[in-house]
Amino acid sequence: MNKEIRRSALKRKKIRSLDSRPYRIAYSMIVFALLIYVTAYLVNLNYQNSIGLERGIHAVKAEQREKFERIKNLKEEKIKLHNIEYLKEIARKELYLMPPREVYIKIVPNPVNSNEGR
Repeated sequence: MNKEIRRSALKRKKIRSLDSRPYRIAYSMIVFALLIYVTAYLVNLNYQNSIGLERGIHAVKAEQREKFERIKNLKEEKIKLHNIEYLKEIARKELYLMPPREVYIKIVPNPVNSNEGR
C-alpha cells in the first residue's frame, strides 16, 4: 500500500513538474528580458552622464585658459606700470593729461570750405 501511495505521489509530482515547466521557462525569459532592459538603461544613463561630465570639463578648461591669459596680461601690465614713459602715455590717451606748456588741439574741417571745393 505504501508503495502504491508513493508511486501515485511521484506520478502526481511528475505531472505537476511537467505542467509547470513551460511557465518556468516563460517566467525565466521575462526575468532575463527585464534584467537586460535594466542593464541597458543603466549603461545608457552612465554614458549620458559621462558625456555631460566631459562637456563640463572642456568648459572649465576653456575658462581656466582664459583666466590664465588674463592673469598673464595683468602681470605684464603690472610690470609696465613701473615705467614712467608708459604712465605718461596712458595719462595722455585715457585721461587727456598733458605735460606743462603742451596744448591739446583738435582740428575739425570746416564744412563750408569742403563743400565749395567740390
